[in-house]
Amino acid sequence: MKQEIVNIRLTYTEQALAVSPGDLNLLGTHLTTKIAPEIAKEEMDAMAATLEDVEEQIEKQSTIFFKDDLGIYWWNYQLKGFFKEQYKTLIELNELKGSKWTAAKCIDNCVFVSPRRLYIHDPDGHRLEKPHGQLTRTIRVNTLRGERVAISRSEYVNAGCYVDAAVEILTRDVTGKSWATFDHDAFVKCLDFGARKGFSQWRSAGFGTFTYQILDNVGPKKAEQDMNGAEQEQ
Repeated sequence: MKQEIVNIRLTYTEQALAVSPGDLNLLGTHLTTKIAPEIAKEEMDAMAATLEDVEEQIEKQSTIFFKDDLGIYWWNYQLKGFFKEQYKTLIELNELKGSKWTAAKCIDNCVFVSPRRLYIHDPDGHRLEKPHGQLTRTIRVNTLRGERVAISRSEYVNAGCYVDAAVEILTRDVTGKSWATFDHDAFVKCLDFGARKGFSQWRSAGFGTFTYQILDNVGPKKAEQDMNGAEQEQ
């Protein structure tokens, strides 16, 4: 297979809301049913450390950013999930070739995002140590008794903040039938479409929209190098 590594920068044009549940027990139930136990433990430990810094009680309906000594961040699989969602949607819209039934398999096996923790930076290039604030809103939820209105709260970062990542794409080097249909063109189309849709909570309201840059002037492992350097500074 052919390998391509693309460095990207996503710069938010609207506020971006956190997506991780602020309730540790709720998060644990979700993680243990979705991902490998060792990864689930890593995220549970990270969330426990994050919640130690929260001054007030976090309701189950709240979403927060993960945080460590270096700042707040997204997990790499969250960006990978973003590509999966855009890829499926573009296939259904006949904008990309492929099958929606194998789209998830293709992204899982052919797209890899690094580093593990994608730190959020302010417009001046500094890692954010904490969110800029919290947004409280009403949401409609479906229950056994019908639709109800609930209160939800999310941490947010302001427009102008950005995230850097290195995306490795594996493509087939032969023609013919295959579920491995994700390539550089599909990657760019997913970014174009996703920039309008957003990478954040409450995307339907316009939160998390962004512009993107493909950083051609840096080495393919820039994101990992930045992370390794930060770890050595501790």
